[in-house]
Amino acid sequence: MRRAGLSEVLASVSVVGLTAALILPLVLKDRQAPARTACMDNMKQIGASLLMYSADYDGILPRTTEERPSRGLGAHWTYLIQPYVHSESIFVCPADTSPSYTYQDSGSHRRRVSLLSYINNYAAVPAHDFYPVPVSALTDPASMIVIGERRGRLPDRTELKGWKGTSAFDPGQPCQQLVFGEDYRRTNVQQANDVLKTAKSDKDLLIIRLNWNAHGEVSNYTFVDGHARAQELGRTLEPDRFEWGERFYPRSMPDANCDQ
Repeated sequence: MRRAGLSEVLASVSVVGLTAALILPLVLKDRQAPARTACMDNMKQIGASLLMYSADYDGILPRTTEERPSRGLGAHWTYLIQPYVHSESIFVCPADTSPSYTYQDSGSHRRRVSLLSYINNYAAVPAHDFYPVPVSALTDPASMIVIGERRGRLPDRTELKGWKGTSAFDPGQPCQQLVFGEDYRRTNVQQANDVLKTAKSDKDLLIIRLNWNAHGEVSNYTFVDGHARAQELGRTLEPDRFEWGERFYPRSMPDANCDQ
């Protein structure tokens, strides 16, 4: 029997290596799929709970935290929708290996869920010093993101505060007198990626609080009407189908800490 020459062995190794390189990403993608699907199921439940909350409160969505709490930050939106959820486990994505403490420490007595993998869109669920938003005020609820997946740390390992929301506008929380297109604008995908690379603070651009690569190249998003889907960040920021709100809907209170 003829022994295989060196060139034949190298050719075989090359073929095996090429095949592995082609198959491995598909295998990893298949392994990620169940966690991504379970995560999306969580987000659908959260979306449905936000709608039930709004139905019980005259069509108004919650705020990130309660208005003017007497001692620091008040009840978080995750706590406010608890009557419709009945479980804290849905607030943690199975693919998230380090979910955030909502109020930074496990021993906090503030009303919140302990751990959190998701983040609210300030344009629909605003900060405590903005007036809450009625669903009826939103131009297209079926095409507007209300919940995304949270980034726990910046690339330089700076830990992000769990209770905060995100925004795809720049500045991220404009005061009510600011005019869209003149005083504040939409974020684009290149700007988001560029800022993330060198960011020292999540205030550099609020969209970087979003983990847009939570599941490989995509992340899950919940829309105001309750449905959810996985997609790339760029698709959510397309100018002709911008999914973060036609404008920044919340109106700032007189002493709001909004962005000028």
